[in-house]
Amino acid sequence: LPPDHFRSRGLKRLIWTCSVHLVGKLHGLKTVGEVAATQAEELSAMMTELAAALKSELNEQVPAEAIADLVTYTSTVKDFPVVVKDLTFRNGFFYDLSKEAQKQKRADPCPSHTKGLRKIKAVK
Repeated sequence: LPPDHFRSRGLKRLIWTCSVHLVGKLHGLKTVGEVAATQAEELSAMMTELAAALKSELNEQVPAEAIADLVTYTSTVKDFPVVVKDLTFRNGFFYDLSKEAQKQKRADPCPSHTKGLRKIKAVK
C-alpha cells in the first residue's frame, strides 16, 4: 500500500482519539461508550472541525463519511477509558496547527478544540 494510505488512516485515528477523549473529559465522562451515548452530536462536530483543520492547514482531505464511521466506531469500544494524554503526539498536533495559524495572525482552524484543551487545563 502507498504511504499516503497509512497517513490518511493515521490522521483519521488521530481525529478520533483527540475528539472522543477531549469531549469525554469536557463532560466528566469515564468511558468512550458514555461519550457515544450522550455526546454524539458534539463528538461529530469536534471531528468535523479537526478534519476541516487538516484540509485548511495541510491540504489533507478526510471525507464526511469517514467522520460518520468514526462516530459509529465510538459506540463499539464502550469500556475504553476517557483520558487526554500524550499531548505532544495527540491533541498537541492540532493545538500546534492552532498556534501556528494564530502566530500568522489567521483564525484558529480548530477553535472548539483549543477552547476545550484550555478548559480542561491541558494547555494555557
